[in-house]
Amino acid sequence: QTFAHTLPLQMHMEPHTLDGVRRDDTNAPPLFRRVVKMLDAVPQLADMTQVDNPDVTRRGRVKFRLSGKGKFVHRNRYERRNIICCCDGTQHWLLLDTSVGATKDASDGTLNDGAVDAYLEAQQNKNWNGYRSNTWSSMLSVEEMKEIARGAPAGVTAVIIKVTAGDIFSFDGRWWHATTYKEPVLSLFFTPGKNMEVALEQHKKRMAMPLQEGLKVATISMAKCSRLSSSWKESKDGASNMEAWKPGMGKKT
Repeated sequence: QTFAHTLPLQMHMEPHTLDGVRRDDTNAPPLFRRVVKMLDAVPQLADMTQVDNPDVTRRGRVKFRLSGKGKFVHRNRYERRNIICCCDGTQHWLLLDTSVGATKDASDGTLNDGAVDAYLEAQQNKNWNGYRSNTWSSMLSVEEMKEIARGAPAGVTAVIIKVTAGDIFSFDGRWWHATTYKEPVLSLFFTPGKNMEVALEQHKKRMAMPLQEGLKVATISMAKCSRLSSSWKESKDGASNMEAWKPGMGKKT
């Protein structure tokens, strides 16, 4: 009952250094180490996970998100290059380039008053983290995604991608983006480098806002987790008890 879920559910891990994992000199949990080693095997991500200067210590943060449906079209205020891995399920993503026609603030890299901002009638999120659309305020269907992509302003890159378990991709969160799906999807987000450091600072700012008032950091007792783990064993017929916990989620999750 303590772990009863209300989706969406997110788990943020504390940041750790990537080089520490590679040198085997870190107190990062095994899950973080596995993620870094997995991403190191993808050369297309090297500009985000590697650093040329060996004296530079680059940190990264892992976040897991389990959700039962997609998210409305929105974008981040600050540069946020995430690496996203779909762990379970299938979803469609809509991505639109925000930079076309936008002015860039040299002090913080924010993009303002671009063509897509006007097209989608951008309005600031209540949590100050970014923008959402005044026109499209709820989860889109694939057909609605296609409609938005077809009507995008001239010169704007607008794409729709289908993402399934095992797929890895990356984009800048300042781009407008939306997801659509109706069955649960488990995703892993990895944010490395300066983008992650900015995200941590902005998180502190949002937590001080009235919208987040009363939220607390959960403390997980390892003793209780040990007792909990026994309830996740397979039943006599080999079925996973997780299926009873969340219909539609497979054993591999």
